[in-house]
Amino acid sequence: MKITPRELARVLYLAAKDLSKPAAEAVVKRFVNMARTRGWAPLLNEALIQLPAVADRVDGIEGVTVETARPQDGKIIGALLRAVGLEPERAVVTVKVVPELVSGARVRRTDLVLDLSGRRQLERLRRPSKDGA
Repeated sequence: MKITPRELARVLYLAAKDLSKPAAEAVVKRFVNMARTRGWAPLLNEALIQLPAVADRVDGIEGVTVETARPQDGKIIGALLRAVGLEPERAVVTVKVVPELVSGARVRRTDLVLDLSGRRQLERLRRPSKDGA
């Protein structure tokens, strides 16, 4: 059976996430021994590298980048996150100030980009319309 480092990381996280520290340490030791006996030892380093991202995905936490033209407070950032369907508590947010946006904001999720920037609106106005008007 083929197994990927991501799958190994997921199995390890699910097996140990709700355990006390001593119990989790015992599970990790058994997991490493099992990986060695099954020939998966070369995958362990990559599995450990991927573990934080896998843990966030399992727990429903998503990484989001919020770009704004000017610095914004937490209420505005929270409203932008809710606009893309995320609760602020379930997101790891990176906020960047990008003056080139002119105004507004851009929110990037794994599978979605919400561009409410003034720059996008100006570019849209600059394009010729389809009906020739």
